[in-house]
Amino acid sequence: MKILMISGSPIMGGAEIASRRIALALASCGCEVIFISLVRTPIIHSRIVHIIIKYEKNQEFLFKVLKKTSYPLSFYFSTRYFFDKVKTIIIKEKPDIINIHNIKQAFWSSDFVAWCSRLIPTIWTLHDMSSFTGRCVYTFECEQFLCGCNNCPRINIPIICSKKFIHTQWNKNRYNIVSNKNLYAVTPSNWLKSQATRGFWEEKQIMVIPNCINLTEYYPRDTIKSKKELGIFDSNQTILLTSHDLNEKRKGIGAIIESLSNNHPEAKISFILMGNGDKIKGLKHKFPVYHLGYISKELMPIVYSAADLLVHPSIADNLPNVIMESLSVGTPVIGFNIGGIPEMIIPEKTGWLVEDINYELMSDKILEALTIIKKDPLIIQNACRSYAEENYAEKIIGSKYMRLYNSLIS
Repeated sequence: MKILMISGSPIMGGAEIASRRIALALASCGCEVIFISLVRTPIIHSRIVHIIIKYEKNQEFLFKVLKKTSYPLSFYFSTRYFFDKVKTIIIKEKPDIINIHNIKQAFWSSDFVAWCSRLIPTIWTLHDMSSFTGRCVYTFECEQFLCGCNNCPRINIPIICSKKFIHTQWNKNRYNIVSNKNLYAVTPSNWLKSQATRGFWEEKQIMVIPNCINLTEYYPRDTIKSKKELGIFDSNQTILLTSHDLNEKRKGIGAIIESLSNNHPEAKISFILMGNGDKIKGLKHKFPVYHLGYISKELMPIVYSAADLLVHPSIADNLPNVIMESLSVGTPVIGFNIGGIPEMIIPEKTGWLVEDINYELMSDKILEALTIIKKDPLIIQNACRSYAEENYAEKIIGSKYMRLYNSLIS
């Protein structure tokens, strides 16, 4: 079976990492995979042909001009330009299935997905809510997406858009999803499926398949040895906070550090920060902080193993890679009861959930969790690892995608 996977993410963020892991899982299950991406970091596998697409110099300049002067035209230009490139590959390779991942960051509209589905059965793996809203990847408390996104309350975030354009995008998404019977979706979480069916995806169009992880790379290591490898020699219990952008408000990194400092200044804890962002340095607190910045793929499992607890203070999320990575090495997790997080954190087994989005409550729960972890770390580590093995192993997830592909072809 030949699968054409397309990832439109311009950076190595969560959706790009997830799509690459799925490609590797499919290759391990015997699929021939053609992986098209904007990110230039190569995928090395004998069954994967990695094709990197990019703008020619003049077209890139034009796109940058359009992005500053006309948001609608920049979407149209980027969608048309890259679909023409992809169509050439489709005609040449003749894949059995097309599997599309993140498109919004590439400024591709849902027209791109619709055009693909008119050629070959197409699956759109959704990593956020953007396929059924006018612009937002997460809507938070807003429910405008249920009735047309006519009056966007976040119209200036992250870039100024007209209300008319947002409503037009919502209509375009609805038309492309409803009118294309050759188009199907995968959501990594039940939560995202429930939101998508509240929008305009039909129940029968969607299958829930979690993302996956290579469990031979992410496995439990000794915590003390892992700390020493990172140059951490204090005796405090260690909390890991990680995000591609530590400054991003949605991720809540600064908020939870401040909350712990205000509510539990006496706590014997240290922080490991993994990711980019310098605003964290300006926070007032007395806790030791080890800001590792960007970490190589090889070192990441060691960082997770060095932590006694991963704290994930995000206020909106789907099925975070960071939680999957942490559970795989046996490190438990605390997060809010939002999005797909309750599908990953089993209270008192793989971690702890904070019912309300309240950083003071989360800081209290962190201290409670650290006390429990200190008493019997091995039981919790084994529970986390077992959960990852049962739910996120490459072979399991690859097989689920294969069954879906076969059902569409037949």
